[in-house]
Amino acid sequence: MKSEHIEWTVKDIAMIRLGGMWAVPRSGLIFRKDGDKLLTLTFRVPVPDRLSDEQQKDFELIKRHCEAGGITVKDESVNGN
Repeated sequence: MKSEHIEWTVKDIAMIRLGGMWAVPRSGLIFRKDGDKLLTLTFRVPVPDRLSDEQQKDFELIKRHCEAGGITVKDESVNGN
């Protein structure tokens, strides 16, 4: 895992106000900032079955980068499926 990716992620999350949302267009993941060091996945845009594994991989990558930077990530997502 590249340190510059971790650093970028931590800086990006720091710019979001508490209760603010962060959407990841490439995978349709929507997060809410619930604390200075807490990010919650609240929604997964419904995707075709063939893309659901890619969506999950993107979530896991984001989670690894956040947690390497000291940010806890929870998954409380719901979707339209």
